Amino acid sequence: MKRTLLALMLGLSSSMASASVTVSDCVIREPAPGANKTGLYFTLTYQPDEETQSLRLPVPEALYGAVVPQLTGHTELHDMKHVDGVMTMTRIPQLPLKPGTTVSLKPGGHHVMLFDLKQRPAAGEEYDVEIWLAFAPDQHTASTKLVRCVRADNGAAYHNMSYVDNGDGTVTEKVTNRMWQQKIDYNRRNWFDSIEYCENLNYAGYDDWRLPNIKELVEKKHWSMDVESVPEAIIVAPDGARLAVALKDKIVMIEPLTGRYLETIPNLAQPYSVNFDTGGYNLYITEQTSGRTLIWRVHDAATREIQLGSGGEVSEVTLSPDARLVMVGDLKKNTVTVWDLFMEQEFAKVTLEDTPWRPYVSSDSEHMILAAENGQGLVVNSWSGQTVKKIDFKDQTTEIRTGWLESIGVVATTAHCWCSIYAKNPNYPPSKQA
Repeated sequence: MKRTLLALMLGLSSSMASASVTVSDCVIREPAPGANKTGLYFTLTYQPDEETQSLRLPVPEALYGAVVPQLTGHTELHDMKHVDGVMTMTRIPQLPLKPGTTVSLKPGGHHVMLFDLKQRPAAGEEYDVEIWLAFAPDQHTASTKLVRCVRADNGAAYHNMSYVDNGDGTVTEKVTNRMWQQKIDYNRRNWFDSIEYCENLNYAGYDDWRLPNIKELVEKKHWSMDVESVPEAIIVAPDGARLAVALKDKIVMIEPLTGRYLETIPNLAQPYSVNFDTGGYNLYITEQTSGRTLIWRVHDAATREIQLGSGGEVSEVTLSPDARLVMVGDLKKNTVTVWDLFMEQEFAKVTLEDTPWRPYVSSDSEHMILAAENGQGLVVNSWSGQTVKKIDFKDQTTEIRTGWLESIGVVATTAHCWCSIYAKNPNYPPSKQA
């Protein structure tokens, strides 16, 4: 379904109403001393009027964010929640906007973070704010399509474009044995009328026709392409919209559905690690000989750099699932460096007895599990930076992982596989070996 982004402009001190959307109580918080970021808050109400409904005009379906051009174009939509007594902040892609509802952005809840401020806003100043809404047509009533019906085999397998012409106005797929209507009447129908049309169709001697599902309309396709060197790694974005192909001194972005090149990130030094954050908004590229980390923003190719570690050799990088922390093992200093991406500063530096392995984070982003080569293990709270559990794995560490269950961390050594359980009460039950 096609969506359209619309920017609504308003002065900071005023309210605004347009297209059945009302914005009020728009406030920018004065930044803390020394901080280069702050929060934007407002109230958004969507109440469709009779004209919008009668004309079936595109309707707003979500708030995608906001910018303050005079201050910054670097903003993110965030949510804050109390989890087990700890305040957590998570980046979110959008806020749904339903008819007759109000969305409130306020301290301690949903808000827009303003980063990289060009100037420091002060009390009493006024700024223009662009609020971004996504508009979509009513797909079930306003949008109409041509219809081709199908019958038999509802296994939802991808079709293979290999057919037998039945000579009666139908074709049958060789692999799935699905039969398709070959000749259509070229009448455009909306969603509900299309379902009714297929279910009531008596065609070529059959009366069990139905509307195909989305997988039955997708062709399974394979492709290959040449690149200039052997790929060191291939990373798929969480939304599947792009592949990051790591080559000798650059990363090439490829669109997997079409196989076309999108862009290139040049001037990299091998070896380096590549990671998308959870939402696929940013790509993190860390040179493992120095800890120099390039953060490449997907939607506009904007870049910034941070330094992880002391400048020497580092492990591969790990990102917390909530995209708040990035961490790396400093191999020469026997430490793990943790960087807070929201505060844009080093969050913690944890010293180990021996060379650290790549650190890992629990699936709820609450704990980090660290291990050194000599078998030392630590569980560290990712909000306080405090060590909540110490473990002696007894042998040389060979692998470390965290599970989908937020309470499980797994460390393999030369002789054992240890399962550490650290949620809620970090001291019970104890670590178990297998």
